[in-house]
Amino acid sequence: MVSIMLIRIILFALAFCAAVPAYAADWLRAESDHYIVDARMDETDLRELVGIMEEFDRLLIDQLPVERRAGRKLHLHLDSDVTKISAVFGRGTRNHVFSTVDFAGGFMRFRNGDQALIRYQQIFYSQTAYFARASFLRTTPPWFWNGVPAVFSTTYLNEAGQFVVGAPDVQVPLRRSIAAADIRTIISEHSNPRMNEWDRYIANREIARPLLFDMRFAGQLEAYLDAYNAGQSLEEAAEQINDLDALADAIRAFNSNRQPPVRIIVLPPAEPAQITIRPLGEDEVALVSEKAARLWGGRTERVARNLNRLTQRYPESDDVWLEYAAAEYDLVRDSQFGGEQVFRGFGFSNGELVVSSNLYPDTRAWLAVNRALDLEPANSSATFLKAEILLARLVRSDEEDESEGFASVRATLSPFLVNPEQYPLAAALNYQSYLEEGADPPVASLEALGRAFVANPQVEAFRYAYASALARNGFRAEAQHLLRSLLNNPRYREASQRVLDQLMP
Repeated sequence: MVSIMLIRIILFALAFCAAVPAYAADWLRAESDHYIVDARMDETDLRELVGIMEEFDRLLIDQLPVERRAGRKLHLHLDSDVTKISAVFGRGTRNHVFSTVDFAGGFMRFRNGDQALIRYQQIFYSQTAYFARASFLRTTPPWFWNGVPAVFSTTYLNEAGQFVVGAPDVQVPLRRSIAAADIRTIISEHSNPRMNEWDRYIANREIARPLLFDMRFAGQLEAYLDAYNAGQSLEEAAEQINDLDALADAIRAFNSNRQPPVRIIVLPPAEPAQITIRPLGEDEVALVSEKAARLWGGRTERVARNLNRLTQRYPESDDVWLEYAAAEYDLVRDSQFGGEQVFRGFGFSNGELVVSSNLYPDTRAWLAVNRALDLEPANSSATFLKAEILLARLVRSDEEDESEGFASVRATLSPFLVNPEQYPLAAALNYQSYLEEGADPPVASLEALGRAFVANPQVEAFRYAYASALARNGFRAEAQHLLRSLLNNPRYREASQRVLDQLMP
């Protein structure tokens, strides 16, 4: 006969198991030289996946020779349930990858049991998207940084374990012919309201493929991007692609070919990637959707409320307190910059200091970020957020002399300036602290900001901050070059043009 005590023990164990979400038990994090991957997978499968990702990284270097390597690792969160991704980024979204001042990564659908031909499509897309924007100093138009990753996303491994590049997309094939007029519209306009999202995606991919691989168009894509970065309009840059009828014919020929040409890439031997794997905590898994929503923006008040509830559920998690602090401070920035956080405020990038009579208080953010640091003093992201909050407080201070406060901010950031490539936000805040104090930034501060930008050129906030810093230090030609590369970005054109006008003799 089972004792009452044994029954109570069994019931307690069952209740405990029910309280811990099932998904938290087998989520793992793998880290290699260039990637961090969170996934609910068997450790052996995850290790194999990240090894393939590192090999694909080598392929990208082979096919798209880099100017430099990205300073930050790409952090990907994989989930077999596409509805979780769609809930944040929009219905039907299977993949979203982006870079901000404090995050480089993506959230995407992945199922290890998918057919080999399509298994890695979302991952390869994300890798290429980050690689293409982070490995080159020049900026690129939206159709390009959507089309080039789409081309490489269809890469698959053949039976010999070799990469096959340039295959057609069997999941999202070309639905209708693309005429020369369509190509001109796409490469010379920022958006095309006559095409829906999927048609634009397909057209971008089909235009990019021959420009990348067909020798008849060799050099034209480079010339187009050079013109774009020189500040020429998209329409002017489009003139660098000489024969749009020939390009339309190449697209048609590829898609009508039952055996379209592909490239089989044989990479030279290399040492296996070094990969470490650890289990994810329940708090880390619970944060995923809310972090994605916070980074994507637009629902900050709701995200802050949700994260506040998570702090009550996981009161000993520094990561949860950090995310809550970050969401609260997003609300502060929204109130400070009128809802448009152009360039994150670096270099007075909005053209002027915006002083609102109804600033959202930073108290919750301050208490939360300090709680995160109490729990884990080595949390670098929390360190940067605290420095950013303190810097803003010093700017608003009524005290005549806040030199000690500014010095304290810089002392906090100093250990991270040894590696501004990996910690670009530290370099940007350090340089900004001198501007806010009204002091001349030292050469070392400018150099650190430059290294931060060069390793993270896809983040417009760093591009603008460095361009502004160059202008202030008399490097007019270099500043003008960077600012012109932002003129084709509708969001940042006005601020960049203002600085360019100031630089004109």
